[in-house]
Formats: sequence, C-alpha cells, structure tokens
Amino acid sequence: MARTTKSRYQGSRRTGALTINRHTRTFCPATGKVRLRDSHQAAHALQGARRVASLELFQTGHSNRRETSFYKCASCAGYHLTSETYRDPEEWRRFCQARWEAERMAEAAADAERAASAARSRAALMSAVHAATRQTDMTCAA
Repeated sequence: MARTTKSRYQGSRRTGALTINRHTRTFCPATGKVRLRDSHQAAHALQGARRVASLELFQTGHSNRRETSFYKCASCAGYHLTSETYRDPEEWRRFCQARWEAERMAEAAADAERAASAARSRAALMSAVHAATRQTDMTCAA
C-alpha cells in the first residue's frame, strides 16, 4: 500500500513572506496613531520601540523614539503607544497636592529667612546708630 498523501511535516509550513500581509496595521480615526489590538501586542510594540531607540542611540548617538508606555483608547477600543508616563488619577492628585504643599513650605521658609535677614539688618543698623549717637554724645560732652 503506497502512501499518496504528503507527510504531515510538509503540508502547511508558512514562510514569513506568506504571513506578511496578514498583519496589516490599522490607524485610530480619532488620534491617527497605530491601533494595537490588545495589551500584549502593545507591550510587544513598546519593547520593540525601546529596542530601536537603544540601537539608534548606540549607532548615531541620538534617538527620536520617546515611547514610554501604552494606554487603552476610548474611541477605537485598541491600544496606543505614548511618550507620556501613565498615572493613576488618584496618584496624580496626591502627587500634585504634595508638590503644591512643598512649594508653599519652601515659599514660607524663604519668607521667614527674608524677615530674619531684615530683622538682623535692622538690628545692625540700630546698633550702628546707637554707637554713632553715643560717640557723638561723648564728643559733645567733652
């Protein structure tokens, strides 16, 4: 009994050239960015962008690739790469509040230092005036 069918290893091998058209990139109509179908594909694309950036940096000394994270788009329900770092809204509010408080404390410390400096200069001026007055009184009394 002769075998007329192909071996299971010869049947459906695909080369890269055959599958190249299967992964076409679509763009988001709202943002114009490349649409990635899920978070796994977005993470893979982010990793590739970082790899390209490091290669460009090594070869030319600079790179224009700035992608740092990805996010889910509300309009196309896909994912996009972005150069902005993702922040949780509550975390961002706490960060802004802490920064605001630190700035206010720095301003208060600077105001206190200015007031202390002004008080020291007033005290130095008053002591100089008193010393000059005493010296004038002593020369007038003599």
